[in-house]
Amino acid sequence: MANIKNFGLAGIGSDVQLGKNGGRLVYDSSSSFFKFTTDGSTLTQIRAASPSNAADVATKSYVDATKSGLDVKDSVRVATTANITIASDLNVGDSIDGVTLADGDRVLVKNQSTGSENGIYTAGASPARATDFDADSEVTAGAFFFVEEGTVNADSGFVVSTDDDITVGSTAITFTQFSGTGQIVAGSGLDKTGNTLSVNVDDSTLEINSDTLRIKTSYTGQSSITTLGTIATGVWNGTDIGVAHGGTGASSAADARTNLGLAIGSDVQAYDAQLADVAGLTPADGAFIIGDGSNFTTESGATARASLGLTIGTDVQAYDAQLADIAGLTPTDGNIIIGDGSNFVLESGNTARTSLGLGTGDTPTFNGLNAGSAKITALGTPTADTDAATKAYVDTQVASANQLSELTDVNITSAGDGAMLLYDTGNSEWIDNVMSGDATMTDGGVITLTDGNSTRTNLGLAIGSDVQAYDAGLADIAGLTPTDGHIIVGNGSNWVQENGATARTSLGLGSISIQNTNNISITGGSMTGITTFTTGTLGSTAVLDGDTNITGNLVVDGNLTVSGSSITLDVGTVTSEDKFMQVNSGATSQETGLAGGVEIKRSNTADTDQFAFINFDDSNDSFTFKTGSANQASVSDATMRFGTVAAGTWNGDAIGRTYGGFGTSISGHGNNSLVEADGGEIAVGSSGQYLRSDGTNFSASALAASDLSGTVAAANGGLGTNISGFSQSSIITTDGDGTVSELGKGGNSTVLKVNGSGTLGYAKVDMTADITGTAPVANGGTGLTAVGTVNKYLRSTGSANQYDYVTALRDAAGTSAIEVSGTLTDNIKLVMTNSASNVTLQATDPDDNTADIDLVLKGQGNGAVVINESAGGNSLVMADDNLDLTVSGGAASGAAAGDAVIKGGNGTGSHASGDVLIKGGTGGASEGKVKVLDSSNNEIAIFERTASAVNEITITNNATGSAPSIASTGGDNNINLTLTPKGTGVITTYDGYEANVSGDDDLVTKKWVEDNVVTSTDDLTIRTAISTGANSVSIGTMPNDSGITYYVSRVIVHVATGFSGGSVDHITISDGSLTMVADADADITTAGSYVVDLPFATATAGGATITLAFLDGSAAAATPTGGAGVVTVEYKALS
Repeated sequence: MANIKNFGLAGIGSDVQLGKNGGRLVYDSSSSFFKFTTDGSTLTQIRAASPSNAADVATKSYVDATKSGLDVKDSVRVATTANITIASDLNVGDSIDGVTLADGDRVLVKNQSTGSENGIYTAGASPARATDFDADSEVTAGAFFFVEEGTVNADSGFVVSTDDDITVGSTAITFTQFSGTGQIVAGSGLDKTGNTLSVNVDDSTLEINSDTLRIKTSYTGQSSITTLGTIATGVWNGTDIGVAHGGTGASSAADARTNLGLAIGSDVQAYDAQLADVAGLTPADGAFIIGDGSNFTTESGATARASLGLTIGTDVQAYDAQLADIAGLTPTDGNIIIGDGSNFVLESGNTARTSLGLGTGDTPTFNGLNAGSAKITALGTPTADTDAATKAYVDTQVASANQLSELTDVNITSAGDGAMLLYDTGNSEWIDNVMSGDATMTDGGVITLTDGNSTRTNLGLAIGSDVQAYDAGLADIAGLTPTDGHIIVGNGSNWVQENGATARTSLGLGSISIQNTNNISITGGSMTGITTFTTGTLGSTAVLDGDTNITGNLVVDGNLTVSGSSITLDVGTVTSEDKFMQVNSGATSQETGLAGGVEIKRSNTADTDQFAFINFDDSNDSFTFKTGSANQASVSDATMRFGTVAAGTWNGDAIGRTYGGFGTSISGHGNNSLVEADGGEIAVGSSGQYLRSDGTNFSASALAASDLSGTVAAANGGLGTNISGFSQSSIITTDGDGTVSELGKGGNSTVLKVNGSGTLGYAKVDMTADITGTAPVANGGTGLTAVGTVNKYLRSTGSANQYDYVTALRDAAGTSAIEVSGTLTDNIKLVMTNSASNVTLQATDPDDNTADIDLVLKGQGNGAVVINESAGGNSLVMADDNLDLTVSGGAASGAAAGDAVIKGGNGTGSHASGDVLIKGGTGGASEGKVKVLDSSNNEIAIFERTASAVNEITITNNATGSAPSIASTGGDNNINLTLTPKGTGVITTYDGYEANVSGDDDLVTKKWVEDNVVTSTDDLTIRTAISTGANSVSIGTMPNDSGITYYVSRVIVHVATGFSGGSVDHITISDGSLTMVADADADITTAGSYVVDLPFATATAGGATITLAFLDGSAAAATPTGGAGVVTVEYKALS
């Protein structure tokens, strides 16, 4: 079937109909995507080759294969460090690697004496293998996971390193750590705790000072060292080491060079870059030393002559003996220079004609003749080898010898398809032969390698055994740096690394979507939609929104607010450690009647009267105890039993002795009488008497000395109070009225002092109010009586303290590292700020925050400003976040502005010079491009990136007389060079270019083709509207110019309105011999544009009529009654 292109109808999106009844590729413009369908709406499957580029469609087999290479298991809480007994050491409460196990914890068991017991287990009353690690298919080589907690194994990653196949329970399983702690062990002299290595020191000869290991400052060391090894670092504070002992005998570089016989300027040459250039040159035979504008180089004689403007053949004439002869001749009038067989000499006209073989008369003899555009005619047929040949004679001879086989030096046997003409040096002749072996070639020039596999095997490059088949994903992984704790994750186009937090996001876990730890800390925010909350701690502002089931004990630190109509507690005991539980806390004014209470259900039956109540009756300010129905307090009183009633008024019957009363009324007793247990009265005695017991009864009597107990009053020489409860070391104080008090010990760093009100107490010393005078340096003070002026700092001069401005930053030895030179002339500052990830140096003018202030870094002399990356990687100059980085030449100031030069480093010796690399940024929503802009920031060139690219463009300049080149270069053997205009744009050249096309390798333009190859005879298009009413329509007649061959290249059938009626089903378009549009090429019953591209295989006769025929389903003629469209036939006319 011909190539069909369907441009669709406006508003419904473009589609491609693959045959009249085939599938369709539909572009849904409303949703901006393509659909593969069977009927325009029902989606169908597509099949594609295995993807190789990042943007290729991924097949199911590719996804399955990729997924099969990643076997990630859920993390475990802890991992073992030694052999354990699984049944008894993995129970709740057991400790593994410093972690107390909880029910359901996942534990990595990896150190068993019996290796087949190793695996992932779930802790509990009956420990068992984890459900994702208990089947053979789940335990495979390469499965990996991470350990969350533990003294030794926290934050470590482990992988199954046992080869497949693994049988759980019988195969010894080995786990190998691939990340985290435990990969480094402490060697001799080191201690290791977790991830920290510490150096063991004896603190007498060596000590740790901050982060530095040094010889202890109080260590005097040995008086002499007999043998001294290499001193790698440090400062030599001894006398100068003599030359005889490997030193220089000097304390300065200049003296050292003199002592070593290396004094610059007398013993050795001072360094000079140009001399270094000369020293690096190789003294090639005949080479000259010459400057090239920046360095000294060597040049051969020819190159040196060019540099001197003496190029032989261009600037000066090469020596020639004959030219020397001519130079020696005298230019005599009428004489001609002519060779005499050995030299050039002068000859007169007559002698010269003889020398030229022209004789002296009217019939000269010619050794050669240039007739120009004239012809020599009336020649006879040649017979001798030296006779002139006529055109007829030559044509006859050529006609009889116009085959390769007729040539004397060609031996053609029986040439087959794809045969090549080869030269046989052994027989000095051309022969024919065909390619054979691993490569063959057809007569169309197509070369086929019959067995690429064997070729690769012979080279030791067999894919799958010797080398890995290329895969863009593996190339991504190979380019990654194995960062500690990072996980390899796809980002949609490449494999990248992500840390734990980012990886959990990529896995759709958020930060705690699936968390297997016992403790989850949530600070701020809320947890909504929780159906079961097992254990844990909620923050002070946590909100549980919705029905929540909390299994286990609920501990609330802070306020607990529960909104709703009821609270159901299905527990044995409700305990409140606080003093009060409020009921009816929402009351806004005093209640009348029942203000609230406690309802007690007495039975689990549905009886409505099985309830008891403890209520507060606000109408009489009393508690009531009732029984009755649910949600209401009945008037039925309940029986109550009390213990001791400590306070209050009893308004009921006399309380019996069994219940703590007297069993009788005592209302008749005196106000100050005592009541006996049976209700009897003990009357008040006389003044000065005390209540005394005689062993049987109480009575009032005088107090005897033997009756005294308790404390001795102050008036009697005592303190008048019991001080047995005072703390040890407390101070006893008394106020003016004799009250005794305890003054406990003060807090840390406090002293006993009298405050402003005269009260003795403990307090810290007030440095302002309590101390007078100046604290000397010896007592921890500054020795100064006043604070320095603004912006001055306290510093030591070595003998005293004083306030000065800071003009330098110094190291630990006092050596100045950064200094302010001289007096600053303006209030411009260098401000340094830092953050968690960077340090910023900024020039600023506090007096004018809008001023443009430069920050200049300068080296000394020819020294450069060097930027180095401390980890030893590539140096990096980077703009601040979200800002551009501009590298600019210096502005014009009395001369032309400076250029911005970016160059690679200079090579030395056998080491190559560095390249200039310009790269776009990586990461984020899209990778950065490399752009070249003009002075107005308009784009001149944009360099795009292709993932895993191996091919590129190389632009090479050239010397005088040779053209620069743009070439495809890279890893592939054959690389096209594609120039792609935008939209309908074309690739053009300058006007008049075609006039300069002459070489076989020159590109030609459309005009050159029209001028030299194609002759256009008309508009090359026939266009006719088609309608209904007939079973055929004449599209038009082809032109019929002499010497022109016509080829139809394209037929466009635009159906504006689908054709119908007369059983019409399809059309054909033909010129009488060539069918251009076949049965299935155009579905004219459906509106759309159908484009049929035709190959230049068969010519259309000049004058032929192109006809459209309407056909029904059986290919019989049909006459439609409805529909409209246009047919356009495009053709080429070749002369």
